[in-house]
Amino acid sequence: MKRIYLDYAASAPLRESAKLAMLPWLGGAHNPSSIHTEGRQAREALDVAREVFARALGVRAREVFFCASGSEAVSWALLGAQRALGPTGRIISAKTEHRAVLATVAAIEECGWKSVLLGIDSAGRIDLAELEEALSTARPGEAQLVSLMLVNNELGTLTDLPAVVTLARRFGALVHCDAIGAGALVAVAPIAALVDSLSLAAHKFGGPLGCGVLIARETWPLTPLIFGGGQEFGRRAGTENLAAVVGAAAAFREVEAQRAQDAATVASLRASFEAQVCEALPTAFVHAQHAVRAPGISLIAIPELELEVLPVALDLAGVAVSVGSACASGALKRSHVLQAIGYHQGAALRFSWGAAVSADATRQAAERFIAAVQAAQAPNRTTAYLEE
Repeated sequence: MKRIYLDYAASAPLRESAKLAMLPWLGGAHNPSSIHTEGRQAREALDVAREVFARALGVRAREVFFCASGSEAVSWALLGAQRALGPTGRIISAKTEHRAVLATVAAIEECGWKSVLLGIDSAGRIDLAELEEALSTARPGEAQLVSLMLVNNELGTLTDLPAVVTLARRFGALVHCDAIGAGALVAVAPIAALVDSLSLAAHKFGGPLGCGVLIARETWPLTPLIFGGGQEFGRRAGTENLAAVVGAAAAFREVEAQRAQDAATVASLRASFEAQVCEALPTAFVHAQHAVRAPGISLIAIPELELEVLPVALDLAGVAVSVGSACASGALKRSHVLQAIGYHQGAALRFSWGAAVSADATRQAAERFIAAVQAAQAPNRTTAYLEE
């Protein structure tokens, strides 16, 4: 049985363009900080990669910073700003943010800042009136940061960042966007033009693991969290992972060229998958189905089944999916996102696509999912799906 990978929201396969771009930089001693010929060649490759992101996102090259992961980019942006702005202030986020954001907000709170976590509706959307109220309660002159994700990595819901930024500007707040969940299918450049800082992770759009990208505009007060050398314009010490950075840039260049076409293709695949599943399984429903969603994410609930049953059954059926954020993996438990939207009982699986997934694979994945659910619903469900 050929396996089908539908967990692109956790990590997309490395693109061939990224792999080929990385090869020349994997075997030698390439330190961009060295002054000899080899070092200058490495510096040039690093500068070219930085320029790829700068041009694609409409920012200056000096506003593009490389680090080790999306989580580091988030922590660096928020903690770096908090350190620069002083011992008191306020940070506003939402209950359904990625744990990288929520854990950083908690760390900022320990530094003496106040935090506000906005509630959300059943589709994962924030209430702009609640955001306005939170912004309006700051003391005169008090520093305020807002951090909201572009795409919810479990529900697929898109945040109305233009409206968020408009509100934030009225109250003098700075805005960070965790755009990691955008992957390869949601345009990031329009948001980068609005916010003060933005975080990306290369492996979400087909770049290598272990490479984060932070866009920090001149309006964003970014201080170092790692000290030692003068790399990344003196903001992050440590020799850059050149091969990973070059691979990330190659992948992002390809993404920018293909995004519109790929997004339309994937949206069609998801629609057919959801229709096939919901027609065959009367109790199934799609979380946030009527919200504005990223094209490649579908969180499908089967209320009458236990949380633990379906991930194992579907994996045995040759389909790789997730019960939620991969950063909460290692144990089958209900995610904080599902808890926040009030879904406390029953199973829910996240299916996520990339452009490399075919229509036939999508159809087969739906068939295997339907069979796994029906087997699990049977009286002898403990062994039924194992025998499939």
